Amino acid sequence: MSPPAAWTNHLSGPFDAIPRVDPYLVWAEAMRYRDFGDFGDFDDAGDAFAGRIPVAIELKRGACTAQSFARLIDSRGWNDSNIADELTRVIERFTLGVPNGTDKRVLDMKHETIAPAPVRDDIGRVIVGVCDDDIAFAHRRFFEDASGMRTRFQCFWNQDDQANNAAGLGYGSELLKTQMDERLRRAHRVGQASHEEGVYRIADYAGHAPVIDDEPHLSPLPLIGVQFGNARCALRDAAGLRLDVQALDAVRYIVKRAQDTCGSACHALVNLSYGQLSGPRDGSSLIESALDELMDTGACSIVMPSGNRHLSRCHGAVTIVDETPLRWRVPHDSDAPSFVEIWFPANAPDPQVDVRITPPDGTDGASSAWIRRGEYATLADDGDTFCTVVHRGRGARGDGHMILIALAPSMTRQASRKGASAGDWLIQLRNRGAAKANAVYYCARHASLCRVTHPRA
Repeated sequence: MSPPAAWTNHLSGPFDAIPRVDPYLVWAEAMRYRDFGDFGDFDDAGDAFAGRIPVAIELKRGACTAQSFARLIDSRGWNDSNIADELTRVIERFTLGVPNGTDKRVLDMKHETIAPAPVRDDIGRVIVGVCDDDIAFAHRRFFEDASGMRTRFQCFWNQDDQANNAAGLGYGSELLKTQMDERLRRAHRVGQASHEEGVYRIADYAGHAPVIDDEPHLSPLPLIGVQFGNARCALRDAAGLRLDVQALDAVRYIVKRAQDTCGSACHALVNLSYGQLSGPRDGSSLIESALDELMDTGACSIVMPSGNRHLSRCHGAVTIVDETPLRWRVPHDSDAPSFVEIWFPANAPDPQVDVRITPPDGTDGASSAWIRRGEYATLADDGDTFCTVVHRGRGARGDGHMILIALAPSMTRQASRKGASAGDWLIQLRNRGAAKANAVYYCARHASLCRVTHPRA
């Protein structure tokens, strides 16, 4: 009989030299990047990531410009052993993105100049940008004319296209207005049963089925679209790791293309339709800081979702006096990793809070030791890591202290791999300080199924 799964507390790790390490990077390394499935290249066992992982980088204020940083890396290379000190000097923080299998970038998006069909003079210098999954770019609501031969989309970047033929963008594919108009005309000429579906067939694109209504909803405002990825990618990216990289790419693309279309004074109104179930929610995340900087230039205004379904299942607040339990219910059929983030306010003193984890099928002996700030812990059995707890304090995801608890999938697609236990995981928080510790917690997986609760007296 093999020994049972065992917890290990780690006082040090491969990223100790990084002052504000991304907790998800610690988790990914502990898991050997196994749960980046469907996003990159793996060995035959499916447990070793062999491709590139995009990261979003924030430079220290005044240290250098993005252009000079890119030139530094271009001239020296990431593998130059003498560049580490220079990177530490200029990089404030970086966050882990999600590889999509098509990303061929080395440094940065280098946009080609485009000349889409001119926008009418009476429109003004405003363009609406739409960022979402599965954008139906050929829907009649987006027609420029009543005949359905011209689209209001000036350009459309499909980040999820495996063809990877978007010249100058690094990944995905791009359609310009002239190309989309030509596809609309072709679909109309061949008498497709559904005009919209015909365009998607011609473009080799899976859009939503058309909604038939009586009147076309025409509007004078031109559009620029960015599709993030397919629904499965969105579901597997539980923590929204792709948001920092791909959403920031999307907004920068919209701003650049808007200026290509309508001039440098063009203002982009961007609808970023991506509801994130994690993060500090106080404006200090990397993506929030980056979007604030873009809006401060006056080039764009950005609207993001303010809520999602099952909010009571996804987050809550707690005051930790002595010991406080949280119960985390994990379903049996989760084929993606599950996460809980516990955040402490950025303006509060350093929390003297420890955390301990007990699996649903465990006894006291199966509980972890108390994990203190500065440590991370893993629960593993015969090479399979089921749970990773990262308690490193202030990291790259925000200005407050954050504890990350990550579970492997409870249902695996590899016969040789064991899944994490389903059921109620017990998260215990212990306050060793004299003052009360306030915290908020977020569940970032299967919002309608996973649930974190705080039993109250």
